[in-house]
Amino acid sequence: LFQPDVRYSDGFWSFTGSSKYRQAFWARSSLTKPHAAIRKLQMLDTGKAQVDWTLGGGLSGMSLSIPMSSVFKLNLVTGRVTAHTESWDLRGLSPPVAAAVLGSRVLWGAKAASKAASDKIGSKINEGLSSLTSMDEDEYYSNPDDPTRFFQKQDNGMNDAFMLATGVAALYLVFKVFEQLETL
Repeated sequence: LFQPDVRYSDGFWSFTGSSKYRQAFWARSSLTKPHAAIRKLQMLDTGKAQVDWTLGGGLSGMSLSIPMSSVFKLNLVTGRVTAHTESWDLRGLSPPVAAAVLGSRVLWGAKAASKAASDKIGSKINEGLSSLTSMDEDEYYSNPDDPTRFFQKQDNGMNDAFMLATGVAALYLVFKVFEQLETL
């Protein structure tokens, strides 16, 4: 459904990558009994679709219903989503509910950003450590005819020099054996 490098933004939270859609969003983690109802689907132009919907649920004991709009930019060749933007319309909410929603969104956005930053730092540390302990990936290559088979490259100069020295030593041994046989 989403391109691997899809971009998401809703004003409080943005990210790149389809794997981030597996994380909990604000509605799932902050609302009690969240539910959604689609009001309208439309194509804005050839590669852009809009979904108008309503997000409902409870927040801090208050019931809310927020009109939402999601705009999806599509790749016309694959049909996958390349960009996803959401907008929230809080004008119809009472001031205490709107303040609670904004406060909750800001708090959730800060937590999500700090978690993303710590995950990124952790992955960089793990990447650095694994590069110290793992073998170089350039040492292996796959067979283009059968991608499930891998071969180890042995193209360094030491292997070539060793093979040349072994060949020369074998030829010298053969020469010495024939030289000794002639003298008998």
